[in-house]
Amino acid sequence: MAELTGILHAALDVKVVSLDLTAGKVTPDEPVLDLGTNAIPLRAPVWADFEPREPGAIGRMFGRHKRIDELTALRREEFEAAVLQHQEVEHARRQWVANAQARHAEQVAAAERDAAEHNAAIDLRRERVLAGDRLATSGYFQQVLDSVRLPDGFSTARQAGYVPESTMLVVEWDFF
Repeated sequence: MAELTGILHAALDVKVVSLDLTAGKVTPDEPVLDLGTNAIPLRAPVWADFEPREPGAIGRMFGRHKRIDELTALRREEFEAAVLQHQEVEHARRQWVANAQARHAEQVAAAERDAAEHNAAIDLRRERVLAGDRLATSGYFQQVLDSVRLPDGFSTARQAGYVPESTMLVVEWDFF
């Protein structure tokens, strides 16, 4: 009997802290938007990169100034083709970015919604415990009992039940 009393006193001497009824609330785990290289617009073609050089004095002596008009027209076509290609690629990039941003916004909204639902459930449980709801209050005290540590080898079978009509807490605790 003395041994059992000693165990009981040792178990009762352990400080049991009340559970925080708001513990477990979360903040939304928002994903990071990573656009990678698509975040940076592509450099647009510049006419200076295509424009042919004016012939020097020696080139003019050999009549190259006459061919400059033909070369300029050819380079103008190349430039216009490059501008069109750039516009197509840039349009596709912008569309990809817009789609990625829309997907990200959906993911953020879902994360916020999940966190709000989780936190609302915690708030509801807290309200139910404070209001003396039978199941919520029994669950709260069950968590308190489960947090009490016993010496190795002892059964941890224990149950708590709250009876709101009598405001009694019934504890069934098997030590063996």
